[in-house]
This record gives sequence, C-alpha cells and structure tokens, in this order.
Amino acid sequence: MPTTRNKRFDPFPSPLFPRFPQETGATSGAEGAGLAKHAEHLTDHAHAQGAAGEYPNLSSEEGREVLGKRTGDPRFILLDVRTPKEFREERIEGAVMVDYLSPAFRDEMAKLDREKTYLVYCRTGNRTKGALKAMRELGFRNVLHLAGGITKWKEAGFPTAR
Repeated sequence: MPTTRNKRFDPFPSPLFPRFPQETGATSGAEGAGLAKHAEHLTDHAHAQGAAGEYPNLSSEEGREVLGKRTGDPRFILLDVRTPKEFREERIEGAVMVDYLSPAFRDEMAKLDREKTYLVYCRTGNRTKGALKAMRELGFRNVLHLAGGITKWKEAGFPTAR
C-alpha cells in the first residue's frame, strides 16, 4: 500500500535527530512550515496510536531512513522477532532478536525498556503483528512496524548481515 508519510519524518524524535525537516535545513519557507505541521500531526498520532491502537507501519524506505538517523542512538532498538535460526542466517544489521515463537517471548519482551523506541520486523510481517499486540499490552508506546519485514527490505535492495 502506498504511503503518504513524509520521507524526512521520524515519528519519535530525539535531541540527536530533529523532528522537523526545517531543523536540518532540508526545507525552508512555506514548504518547511507545512511539513512541520504535518510531522507534528503524525508524531502526535503515532504516540496516540501506540497508547491505544495500531503502531505506525513504515515502508522499507522509511525504515531505512529511520535506521540511518537512529543507528547508534541508545534509545533506539531494531528488533527482529524471527527464530534464532532465521536470525543467524540473515538479519538487518544492528538488530537484536527476541523469538516470537518462543514460549518465553512475552517474558523476554517484559524485560525490555518501555521508554525506548523500537523498529520491529520479522520475515513478512505476520509474526510482527502478534509481537506488536504483546508490546501494546505491555505498555510500549514508541514502536514502529517495518511493513513486509525483511522480505520487502531485501526486495527494495537494502543490505542484510549474516
């Protein structure tokens, strides 16, 4: 499904990564003001969704942009919810794994810091849906879903690690 999200928008900004494109000099004037208003609306919407509904879905391109901005940020986690075997065979660089199919999945998720931002993926997006439901129930607010998982990531030509 096509996305209407601004490619420069990070729904969970940090001091290291500004929320609005004009803060980086990427836009100016009326365009920047319009993008800022749109970004602010999406940020508020994303936080509200995390509290009471669905988490934002990111395309592979949007996911890569978020990763580029947030890699190295200690408040950001790229979370792979596939099996250990799948994770060993191939993953997105920098990911940590919590196996959704493990009986201990919910207990492992409960140990994670709810104040951090998570970009969650699996192979195609099916297991991620269950993981996101558990995260919502456990009180995680800052969560993003990499729609289509690592399969769409690879189809977009983005790199993986082994």
